[in-house]
Amino acid sequence: MRESPKKSQKRQELIQTIIEVVNRFGYENLTIRDICREASISIGTFYHYFDEKSDVVRILFKGIDDYFEDSVQPTFGNDELENILTFVSEYALYCHKSGVAITREISTAPLINTSRNYLSSQRRKLSIIIEGVVTRGQQKNQITRELSVAQIAQMVLVGMRGYAADWAKNEGSYDIVEAVKSHFIVFNKGIKPLDDYITD
Repeated sequence: MRESPKKSQKRQELIQTIIEVVNRFGYENLTIRDICREASISIGTFYHYFDEKSDVVRILFKGIDDYFEDSVQPTFGNDELENILTFVSEYALYCHKSGVAITREISTAPLINTSRNYLSSQRRKLSIIIEGVVTRGQQKNQITRELSVAQIAQMVLVGMRGYAADWAKNEGSYDIVEAVKSHFIVFNKGIKPLDDYITD
């Protein structure tokens, strides 16, 4: 059954409150009781919107996917290499806005508990979107065909997630957006067709 708009809005408000709590204390250190105390809600209210603590993580992943589908993908232009830069820069910006604790959690959740391994799902919207970018780039001869769509898409996803994990590990001590942009400017040069480097 589809969730009512009122319940959906309340859930979103609760998620934002929980994100603030997680950023203050760290996800792994929190129990549901801690979350409820810090968010000033009852345990019954928590279970009205979530089945278990790990639902919070799944919702964080879904939030990323929805953001990319609704807000990032519509901004893509004809240049698919530029679209890769937009994709990774927006992911870095999302991490920056979410904070170190949330970024740490979405980067390490699959390493801690395979039941929360939503990040590695190849059918995530995030994966589908970047595969679409690479596919179109190869069709337009903007991206090399020497590697498969899946290989290049995986390189992009692993690269941007690696920066997210490193940035969180270093407590946000550097500009993640600029670091990711610099890395992928170089990366994009490496996935151009060889013909682009042949001059008369």
